[in-house]
Amino acid sequence: MRELAIDLGTATLRLLVPESPQRMIEVDLGDRARRGLAPGIDTDMPFWGRVWPSSVALARELRERDVRDKRVVELGAGLGLAGLGAASAGARVRLTDREPEALELARQSAVLNGLLVDTSPLDWNDPRDEDDVDLVVASDVLLEARTAKPLARAIRLLARRGHALIADPWAPNHPALEAAFEAEDLRFRKKVIEFDWNGVSHATVMFEVFPENFSARSEKIAER
Repeated sequence: MRELAIDLGTATLRLLVPESPQRMIEVDLGDRARRGLAPGIDTDMPFWGRVWPSSVALARELRERDVRDKRVVELGAGLGLAGLGAASAGARVRLTDREPEALELARQSAVLNGLLVDTSPLDWNDPRDEDDVDLVVASDVLLEARTAKPLARAIRLLARRGHALIADPWAPNHPALEAAFEAEDLRFRKKVIEFDWNGVSHATVMFEVFPENFSARSEKIAER
């Protein structure tokens, strides 16, 4: 593994990443070919091993919000950057992913930064019903439109008394996500966020999602 310094604007986090995320994907593609599976890219591939730009945008957003002592759950955490950003701002964070290797690396990154987080495996297709989560976060989770329905259902079950922030750049799949939100009685608003990272301009869409009965005044997504 290797260590990256991730600039979050108001802080810099040290993040452990696999030595070669691209090699992980190539190995997975070769394994699929040997098993006679159809070629192509889907969410079952080991994409968790790279730092996705939207996770940087989400981590920066969480650093700017008042999340101190809030209970935050990150879905599909991968390397855990967004959750670590929240933890560095004082949140009580639980990182979830279905890949044990990803969770272990994220846990080590937390230790490297002197942060305390919980980790637990979670498959969106079998989410747990909880009622004490203040904020659910996720980034780069709509690589395929088929993930929209289980993601929306997981948010509804986890964020019963809170809300969610989803940062995702995969615009062709956003209509499926919006329809899934509506089917789960979730209200949402969205905004395009433009930002620079590593000298490159990026853009993502930030969804702020609320249960139908959510009445607390929400914070406006920061202008950039």
